Amino acid sequence: MEYTQPKLQISMKNLPNQMSDCLDALYQCRSNHGSSDAMNVSQVPSAVCALQIAQQFAAKAANCLSQQQFHQLLQFLRDPAHGKVQNMESSEQLLARKLEQFHATEVDISGEGRDRLARPGGPADANLGLILHVQSEDDVLGGFWDSRSATISLLHEKGIHETFVFGYDWHWRAQGRFHRNARCPASAWNQQLREFHNQFSSDLLEMLPLPFVITASSCTRDNLRKYLPKTAMSLEIELTAPTSVLRFDLDIRIDGTLRRIILHVPHPTAGFFTSRKNRGSMAIQIDAGMNFILWLIGKDYQPTSFVNRYSGSRLRFVHTAPLPEMWGYVRKRLYIGHDPALVLATGASLAGTAAKKIVSRIHKRSTTTPSSTPFQVAEPTGSDSPECEKHTQQDQETDSKREAPVALLHVPRSPSILHRPLVDEIDIPTPLDDSYEDNDED
Repeated sequence: MEYTQPKLQISMKNLPNQMSDCLDALYQCRSNHGSSDAMNVSQVPSAVCALQIAQQFAAKAANCLSQQQFHQLLQFLRDPAHGKVQNMESSEQLLARKLEQFHATEVDISGEGRDRLARPGGPADANLGLILHVQSEDDVLGGFWDSRSATISLLHEKGIHETFVFGYDWHWRAQGRFHRNARCPASAWNQQLREFHNQFSSDLLEMLPLPFVITASSCTRDNLRKYLPKTAMSLEIELTAPTSVLRFDLDIRIDGTLRRIILHVPHPTAGFFTSRKNRGSMAIQIDAGMNFILWLIGKDYQPTSFVNRYSGSRLRFVHTAPLPEMWGYVRKRLYIGHDPALVLATGASLAGTAAKKIVSRIHKRSTTTPSSTPFQVAEPTGSDSPECEKHTQQDQETDSKREAPVALLHVPRSPSILHRPLVDEIDIPTPLDDSYEDNDED
């Protein structure tokens, strides 16, 4: 294919030779993927403009890589598909066989069922791989690219789709919902199980070509880096000082060849769980990094999708909700203690029933509180003590600040949870603190 540089490009007149060579190779990579250059990049904010990131990437590579490493980078960019799978059928069969073996062994190690083990999605010979963290939901698992997921919806808005991206979760066993301040739930697994998941996820990268990979979780990034060879090189591009940095790993092998380029960004929903002051820089980080990779492989994208999403105070996706979860929420949150359908069948309203229940409990507490400690509320006992009343005082205070109308499902505020929620509408109040692990401020 004859190479012609796009009309909208950075002037190379006064650039150092190595930087100019790298930019030329970056344009060649994009051109080889059949790019139409339909997007008017001149209207894209410079902070997230793929051409600006390309220039910064070229400058950093020219300054930080040895002559041999730089030569391998140019060679890779001019032919990223070198060594790509030729026989798709055998590749898919190999993937299916390895996955089956992994599931069978994992069940033996964990002692749990297969129904909680996730599956990957997308073409095995894709030019781009996407590695998330762990599915976190209590219902039946959907596919990796389940459009009901808030995370997947955000990725679709950006322009990342299952038609050209192979995606999987680094930790494959789905976990129940966990608190947003918690570290990776796999940290509670025994060492054998945790290392088994880590090794299989690393082996999958070795098995598939995936010349470009995006990790979207600090846990995934840290675990993947443990399996990179010592010859790998890291490049960092500063976007907005001092918090917004793009991190790349060049997977350079011992023989000197460059296997793939890996971009590390925060989880797509991480910005909804950080402070407002960090939200903007995090959005720029995700948009800029993904724009650059999608530009490289010649795909269309929405350049400011995360900047636009994070600028709002709430994350909302309207989809069909599973009724068992919704009724379970109503039963628990409104302190009814009975199946809402049975309450409605009697002709009573849910609100009226909840009010009577609450008044009854208040009266019971007031009559059982010792007079010597008038401000100490006795814990309810017996069958009249639903699980929801066993919250700690901190949980009760947190719940009182949440706006949770009956029409909404309350979703604990964790990006890992939002990876696979099955909800009618996700409503996340603000402000939020910045204690979530994916703040990426290290």
